[in-house]
Amino acid sequence: MLGQRRPRRAATGCGFLVEILFRCPKPGWRSWRAALLAEPEGPDGKTFQYRHPVSGGMWVSQVWKSESAITDSFVVRPPSDVRPGSYRLRWSLIDAESGRIWPAGREKSTVGGVELGRLEIRDDAPVGVAGLDWDSRLSWTPLMPSDRSRSQGQDIG
Repeated sequence: MLGQRRPRRAATGCGFLVEILFRCPKPGWRSWRAALLAEPEGPDGKTFQYRHPVSGGMWVSQVWKSESAITDSFVVRPPSDVRPGSYRLRWSLIDAESGRIWPAGREKSTVGGVELGRLEIRDDAPVGVAGLDWDSRLSWTPLMPSDRSRSQGQDIG
């Protein structure tokens, strides 16, 4: 992954925009879908996942070329019963045929992907889709070598 852009907080009951910039993992022979996993940091939260075609289908994975830079832009719409709190975000690609998660997952793995950081879902955040009005403080955040990529897969098959 080359970078990300997303808000740090979103209002309860509202969506938020996420943009991921990444290099093509394997050219043109797989059908990839993207996923964002949000895991609560406290006991009262609820894990939710948002699976989607990369950039709403604008980037058809079967024609990706090796080393192409690809952007996945999407609005996450959390379930209505998600409670306020801190959530750790993780983004990944999922091979639609094998279930393998990229990066660093195994076949039919439930763990893999890149940690994006924390999102605060709050009752006092501005209402509306968070992240649509980028300000000068919010720019592409390059990933550093210290950023973690999960590599321990857990088979579910």
